[in-house]
Amino acid sequence: MVFWIAESVGTLLSGFPQSAAYTNLNGVHGHAGCRWLFIIDGIITMPLALAGFFFFLNLPQDGKKTWWTTEEEHILSVKRMEAIGRAGKEPWTVAKVKRNLLNWHTYLLRLTVAPNLVWKTTGFPAAKKGYLWSAILQILVRREREL
Repeated sequence: MVFWIAESVGTLLSGFPQSAAYTNLNGVHGHAGCRWLFIIDGIITMPLALAGFFFFLNLPQDGKKTWWTTEEEHILSVKRMEAIGRAGKEPWTVAKVKRNLLNWHTYLLRLTVAPNLVWKTTGFPAAKKGYLWSAILQILVRREREL
């Protein structure tokens, strides 16, 4: 629930800067406004990816504690993983890939996320009235005119 709310709030708060960048940076240094959105997203994403790399270095089962946990916290995390039967890192095998692709949880997740994304990008009233595909078509046609 927290992740769902955080995703919605993030979408809400990021819309204003994105629309401002799209409008005000269109044509700056020869780039379209939509290209500036990708540049800005990259500038925001790279530090977050690096922070994730340094904060989540390994799993508790690997035996090495991370620099930001105490020894007691590391021992507790290892015990918790053992209590639920969680194995350490396992190599990817054909059987593992097949198990993940045939797991119904994978497809249920997609079915719960897709309507949320469609409603946010096109507007629920448009989807309810059947204007969903015309809205998507308008976006694509507008994009072609900009190029």
